[in-house]
Amino acid sequence: MVVTYGLNTRLSRDPVIVGTVFGALATITTGLRFYALRLRRVKPGAPEYLIVAALAIVYIDIAIQYILSILGGAGRHATDIDPASVVVTLKTILPLEALYGIVMGLIKSSVMLFFTRIFGSKRSFRICVFVVMVLVWIWAISVILETLLLCRPLAYNWDMTISNGVCGNRNATYVVAGTLNLITDLMVMALPLPHIWKLQLSIPKRLALSFVFCLGLLVSVISIVRLFSLMAISFTDITHSVQMGVMWTVLEPELAIICANMPLLKVLLSRMFPKVFSTAGKKYSVSNPQAFEQLHEQGAIYPMNRLDHEPVKTKISTGSSSRMALKKRADLVISTTETIEEDQQDLTGHGSPNAISVMHKVDIEYGQAY
Repeated sequence: MVVTYGLNTRLSRDPVIVGTVFGALATITTGLRFYALRLRRVKPGAPEYLIVAALAIVYIDIAIQYILSILGGAGRHATDIDPASVVVTLKTILPLEALYGIVMGLIKSSVMLFFTRIFGSKRSFRICVFVVMVLVWIWAISVILETLLLCRPLAYNWDMTISNGVCGNRNATYVVAGTLNLITDLMVMALPLPHIWKLQLSIPKRLALSFVFCLGLLVSVISIVRLFSLMAISFTDITHSVQMGVMWTVLEPELAIICANMPLLKVLLSRMFPKVFSTAGKKYSVSNPQAFEQLHEQGAIYPMNRLDHEPVKTKISTGSSSRMALKKRADLVISTTETIEEDQQDLTGHGSPNAISVMHKVDIEYGQAY
């Protein structure tokens, strides 16, 4: 007969609630990411598909949380539950450990591919991304191997009566894996920073861009908290001590997915809160939802690739009803990542002699750059 336990204690209930709520938020932000791409008329690519795969694993993690609490008695002392429930807990945490390595590898790969969309024109940047991605997946594979090989035979994880069974130092192994995870987090977030600080932008704008690309620092903080929770696990009372470690193990990839989605949600936030997220009045901009800001590096133009990797040729001309005739026709090739939405009057606010003032109508045509 299977023994079940209600979610009627704080330690068995609260971690499950946290995992469920943030899993829902990760799902919502992923859906909004696809909607934002649709507004930009950009097809989803590898970064989006990797996030979807990671989200599917998050659902499995949440299911494992429920199994641990309801069938494994997690959140209760081992002396207060059926011995068979302790076995369920010991068996169930194994796939959770392996899936943790896979899901974090998928999310970090998604983030790096997103960075490549922006800074991929630099060969040196592509090489750095490749090196870091290899290191990330070496770490992820090591986590899987650690799960399978830490105790030999595998059944010794939950059946300590097996003769000649042996386990390594589990807590120390968790600490090493968690530390390496934190290092790879910092490596991923450091990738775009040198390029951001070469852009010809004011220091506040550089700081703002750095903040957007380093939202993963929040995940790194959670990774540190998770590390201390794993160090506190006692295998003599596994069902009581494992619950917080499980919660942080589930919460970290959920927050990582949310942070990975946030940079692409600016187009939605600018529509919902135009006064807060509006980009009106910025330099190097064109008043059209399909135009993107062009940023310059010191010494050369630093093109920021469109999300669909296709450079856009933008032709601007005035209609017949315009009060001002343009002396020259301008062909602008603009490649960036951010959708810039400005009102028409913002084009007249530049004080440059070469500024274009349009009173009535602007026709913008897009085609492939030569």
